[in-house]
Amino acid sequence: MKNVENPRTVWSIRRLALLSLSIIVLPLFLAVVLFDWYAVKQQLGIMQTARENTLSIYQSAFDEAIH
Repeated sequence: MKNVENPRTVWSIRRLALLSLSIIVLPLFLAVVLFDWYAVKQQLGIMQTARENTLSIYQSAFDEAIH
């Protein structure tokens, strides 16, 4: 018969390293993705404002040229 003892979890160095890296890397990856999303959103908003300002300037110049 087998000698049955309480099974204890034996963690290898490889498994500990993988667990540690996943605890550190996954939140950092998520933070980078969220930061990139926010930066792109901000840049698109700034570009939209710049386009509107440019059209406003062109419209003003056109109106002055007509009158």
